[in-house]
Amino acid sequence: MKRALLVSFFGVLCWSIAAAAPAEAAASAVLAHHPKVDSGHRSGSLGWSSSNWSGYAVTGSGFNSVSGSWTVPAVTATKRASYSSDWVGIDGFNNSNLIQTGTESDFFNGRAHYAAWWEILPAAETVIPSITVHPGDHISATITHGAGSTWTITISDGGQSFTINQSYSGPRTSAEWIEEAPTVGGRIATLAHAANLRVAPHVWGGAIGLATACHFIAALPNTPHTEHPPYPLMLEYDMSDNALRTRLLKKPLTLEAGHVLLPEGPGLGVELDRDAVERYRVC
Repeated sequence: MKRALLVSFFGVLCWSIAAAAPAEAAASAVLAHHPKVDSGHRSGSLGWSSSNWSGYAVTGSGFNSVSGSWTVPAVTATKRASYSSDWVGIDGFNNSNLIQTGTESDFFNGRAHYAAWWEILPAAETVIPSITVHPGDHISATITHGAGSTWTITISDGGQSFTINQSYSGPRTSAEWIEEAPTVGGRIATLAHAANLRVAPHVWGGAIGLATACHFIAALPNTPHTEHPPYPLMLEYDMSDNALRTRLLKKPLTLEAGHVLLPEGPGLGVELDRDAVERYRVC
């Protein structure tokens, strides 16, 4: 399957995760990360759902290392304290153990706060004062198993880097990159409102989904509300032989020089081919 990307739009996206909202937290509130908490919703074949985790996890046995990189999001003001943690780690998906390192992007006491940290459960996070974190910074993090129970935790922010060796003896049954609503004051915190994130709407397959994604991207502001401009937004574009993309519309959305031109009609700007709808409908 071949795909091409739409790279002609800039924008800002705010997003959230299901979480309980605590009262306004003070700067001294104890912040901790937790293993995955099931949301209670069925995810079926789509993977997994959680009340505190969002991201990617792989399960198995004998994981010896995990690494990841990300851009620190800018967080915007919220009425109540809000928190978000980006991290990589070993374990925690299906057990109560966890070794991890990442960055914090929080809003409390009237302003945004950013920090780097490492953590081995059941202890709370340890903030790394030697690394100064700003929104837009590019973070790289690695956790590697050494001899015996020794693990090396490394996190870098540009020219700033921190490494520490720690003892950890978890079962090593998962590795993950996670955006977490951490626990503050014993409760899952409200997730911070993150802005200036790079997104790629996943619309593989259908012409209607493609038109919807194009309009979503076009509706985003073209001037970033931050001093750290984001990368251009991307759109997944199915290049396979797919009748639901190429024949369902009277005038299909086509790729030209790496861009998809937006339709100008009312609504989504596209018109269904009724004969094609009858030909391909299943009920």
